[in-house]
Amino acid sequence: MAKSRYVAVVGTIVMALGTVSCGASDTNSASQSTTTACSTLTCDQTRFQAIAKDDPTNKYAPYDLGVIAQGRGNRAEAQTDFLRAIAIDPKFEAPLYQEGFLRFHANDIQGAISYLRRAVRSNPQDANAHWVFGIALSRESRAKSVQAEASAQLHDALTFDPALVKNAQQEGLPACNRCRL
Repeated sequence: MAKSRYVAVVGTIVMALGTVSCGASDTNSASQSTTTACSTLTCDQTRFQAIAKDDPTNKYAPYDLGVIAQGRGNRAEAQTDFLRAIAIDPKFEAPLYQEGFLRFHANDIQGAISYLRRAVRSNPQDANAHWVFGIALSRESRAKSVQAEASAQLHDALTFDPALVKNAQQEGLPACNRCRL
């Protein structure tokens, strides 16, 4: 994304955050944050809904709504929002990864692989996308070609984030044996 577009999107978000009221109280006490009429997530959700309504081409608003829904444990709503963000920008890596991650945890391995493959293509240096993609591939098939691709993805993940070695050891991933750095 061009820097000027990014600045414009951030400016729109900041402007909307300052203008959407969420019913916070105007107390001056030290516990002001606990006396607001709504939770921070509800306020954020309201703000991002307003942004999405005002600018249906803004891919960040549905993505952020998806993150909020995911944080609340509402996978169906999160997936709807992530898919809306992907529909706006099919190469937007963050919702591609999140959609793949949700599908992986819902045991939809084929769906996870599809979205994670796209996430890795959109951002080849995203260690987490490579990591989950590699694990999904290793669970999808025992075919040598798939296991070789899984191993390559896990190797790439470890190259970008060596701290993932601990995760590999905890998972006991055989595809990762050659991946030690």
